[in-house]
Amino acid sequence: MPSQALAEPGISVLHGNQVPAGMTVEEICTQMVPPREVVLGCGPTREHLVVVELGKFERKKFKNSDLRDGQAKMEEESAHLYPLPRKEALTLNRKTQLETDSYPIMLWWSPLTGETGRLGQCGTDACFFTINRTFLHHPMTKAFLFYGTDFNIDSLPLPRKAHHDWALFHEESPKNNYKLFHKPVITLFNYTATFSRHSHLPLTTQYLEGVEVLKSLRYLVPLRSKNNLRRRLAPLVYVQSDCDPPSDRDSYVRELMTYIEVDSYGECLQNKDLPQQLKNPASMDAEGFYRIIAQYKFILAFENAVCDDYITEKFWRPLKLGVVPVYYGSPSIADWLPSNRSAILVSEFAHPRELASYIRQLDHDDRLYEAYIEWKLKGEVSNQRLLAALRERKWGVQDVHQDNYIDAFECMVCSKVWDNIRLLEKVSKWRFGKEALGGPSGWSLPFCILCRSLFTQLIIPIKEARHCRGMNISLLSWRTVMKFMSHVLLPEGLNLIVSSGGHHAASACWAVIEAGCRGGKKAKKIKKLGVLNLIHMGLPPKRWKADVTHLSCPEPAVFAFSPLAPRWSSLRDMWIPSFEQSKKEAQALRWLVDRNKNFSAQEFWALVFKD
Repeated sequence: MPSQALAEPGISVLHGNQVPAGMTVEEICTQMVPPREVVLGCGPTREHLVVVELGKFERKKFKNSDLRDGQAKMEEESAHLYPLPRKEALTLNRKTQLETDSYPIMLWWSPLTGETGRLGQCGTDACFFTINRTFLHHPMTKAFLFYGTDFNIDSLPLPRKAHHDWALFHEESPKNNYKLFHKPVITLFNYTATFSRHSHLPLTTQYLEGVEVLKSLRYLVPLRSKNNLRRRLAPLVYVQSDCDPPSDRDSYVRELMTYIEVDSYGECLQNKDLPQQLKNPASMDAEGFYRIIAQYKFILAFENAVCDDYITEKFWRPLKLGVVPVYYGSPSIADWLPSNRSAILVSEFAHPRELASYIRQLDHDDRLYEAYIEWKLKGEVSNQRLLAALRERKWGVQDVHQDNYIDAFECMVCSKVWDNIRLLEKVSKWRFGKEALGGPSGWSLPFCILCRSLFTQLIIPIKEARHCRGMNISLLSWRTVMKFMSHVLLPEGLNLIVSSGGHHAASACWAVIEAGCRGGKKAKKIKKLGVLNLIHMGLPPKRWKADVTHLSCPEPAVFAFSPLAPRWSSLRDMWIPSFEQSKKEAQALRWLVDRNKNFSAQEFWALVFKD
């Protein structure tokens, strides 16, 4: 279909979604669209097939807002965007309201919470949380909080200032935003809360209320009753309505069904109906649904993506109900099992045929089957890693007496920001004397570090700084400077330190730069920051940084026995090329963000498809 046809009022290529009249192809390309939508003609040439902004989220989209009105069009959605009970805000009297500017501002760049302003208490610290983007240039704005599914190229808080931290909250599947799962993008963030155990705030157990629900026998159906129910029920049950995800689970289950009976209640491979009142996906935590699933011996617990530590309710729910999960998903699942024998791992079987044979064996031998539920009958959870994770996490699941994980994420960032504020305040009062450092009295640490910060940005290694010695400015002896560096500042990464007696710190540094010590254009660029801002830089705050392990998934793959579907007839054929394109998107986005100025969607896509 020609790309210009998309600009006409009517129907989009794949989904039948209404396209607003007069919208250009470029505008369509930059919209936040679900992962199933592909648009022909986006990008530099029509030959490219672009999966636009790969993996945009499945839930209802957030409405865009511009910088002039951060809360516009969001308030009506806030109730369902953030269903968790909110942490109680500090009580503000009139005086406190007037002093709000003294608190660090945490700006949710993604309107996840829907809160236009809340002064939240985090231990002994307090921060102001808001989704109002008019705080973008406020001097007390210290951190930007992003919801991973909503992290997109349409608008980012650029240019990014030195004191602006970025924090990522992403608990969902990688298919919602593949760009985040590549090193160039995940390392843009200072703090993370993800499903990975390596994250600053791990959310690996986000679907598990606690150890007691695992031990509970509330829903357990006795084995004798399950054996009787086998006359009308299959040994295995499968409940999925999100079909053809990156894990290719439906292909595996389809093959498995040729070797063993499976009752499938969801829209995927459906062969059995739920009662009408339980057909809504929201009913999957209803008492009636639990009672139906608990009648089965085994459940196919297949994740939509295969990533370390990405473990959802598909795994924990059957354990709570006394059903043995046949699990496919996180390669690290063995680290999170309640006991060594509490689940059947698909990865241990070469083919669905072998898995089916093993399940039939357990189905016909009560002694072998009971070995998988013995831990629950005895109420023994032996996995110390799991117990420690539940005990040490700073948030709760469906627990009104604990913070939820979004509150915990906000407070983690707030506390880190306050740590840096206190560090800077301490340094600003710290002055060195001759006796302490072997240097002239009157040296101030902020002054020294100020120079250090400038020269770090200018990248002047010590070995290249020798020509600075002959500059016609009031310098301390070179030996004294070098001694100071080697004993005090070199361990901190100092490149060069220069003092000019009674000169003001900033003046001394500018004197060195303007004298030609590898200054040039870079020096002029740095000077645009302004002397006042540089004076307050002081000791650079401690920097936390996300690592690639904080959000990492391998490339999607299809099962070898899966029949090849006609091209683009299903999502199954889309995930691998989508993942490959997301690598290019991640690299392009990183380059544009490092450039540290605003960019257009056209610039982004041009980089993505640059040869």
